[in-house]
Amino acid sequence: MNKILAYVGVYGPLLNLIIYILVEVFNILNDEISLIYFIMSLLLQIISPIMNHVLKVLIKQSRPKGAKDIDKYEKRLDKGSFGMPSGHAQMHSSIITLAYYSNFPFYIICIMVLFLIISLFQRFTFKKHTISQLLVGVIVGFILTHGYWYFILKPIQINFKNKKLKDKNLLNLEEGSPLPST
Repeated sequence: MNKILAYVGVYGPLLNLIIYILVEVFNILNDEISLIYFIMSLLLQIISPIMNHVLKVLIKQSRPKGAKDIDKYEKRLDKGSFGMPSGHAQMHSSIITLAYYSNFPFYIICIMVLFLIISLFQRFTFKKHTISQLLVGVIVGFILTHGYWYFILKPIQINFKNKKLKDKNLLNLEEGSPLPST
């Protein structure tokens, strides 16, 4: 595997996180999302690795034998850790799901999915994970983000949009009138 693609595979979740942050900062500057929504979405990127670590400790499934490392950092990161579920797959899936729910442009989601595919391929070919560990990582990332979106982020986003409409007086509501549901 090409060395550049290998690095993209290992550091792909970080690349997707950077893309996510840049797009959301642009959205904040254009008053399309609130700062609290952005902060809470970043909190998910702290919760996801913690959840991944807890699942790895509970499941205790080993990584495949004969793993190859691309640098000292990766070797240190993976040393002695379990393989189920894949943290790379989970982080990618989480960020992509969040980007989708946040209505990112299609081409940006496609770039993020490309990084996911490269990471999945790299993690499998370098014997860091089995296919089932990668698949479970993708599923856990999606489920975690879906729940987080539905119960935490979506209400924040709806509240922000309703507040913006009321503040701009676009609805011509009288004081105390309920906002329409979206």
